[in-house]
Amino acid sequence: MPTIAPRAADRDDAVATLRAAVADLTRRVVALERERPARPVAQTFGDADAAWLAAVADAVGAATFTASELHDHAAVDPSLRRGLGPTSTAAIGYRLRALKDRPMGAWVVRLVKRSDGVRVWTVAMVEDRHGDRCDAADGGV
Repeated sequence: MPTIAPRAADRDDAVATLRAAVADLTRRVVALERERPARPVAQTFGDADAAWLAAVADAVGAATFTASELHDHAAVDPSLRRGLGPTSTAAIGYRLRALKDRPMGAWVVRLVKRSDGVRVWTVAMVEDRHGDRCDAADGGV
């Protein structure tokens, strides 16, 4: 079967249609990006997270807890309430998951178990990773 070459006018119309579609999509993307900024790729942790975790550690000690229990305890513990700030159970859970196994100051949050969608947490003191080597290096001081 012979191939029929498209007419130049038809080809120009198709190119113009594609360019208009690309321009329209570009405008839409720009508008959407203005409405909702891009999420950060990597989350950074800092002093606020260390203070948040210290408040949790002061409130719970060595006990295990869920995000819901921590949220409920903040209602009766003013120090914990100040440390957590205005928050929800879901936000507490998200933050605990974000901080899991990341030493923050003197504390680290550990996942004890997960069952039926409920996570049980504990806060532990960060272990001294230097041990006796540090004492030997500084003359035992």
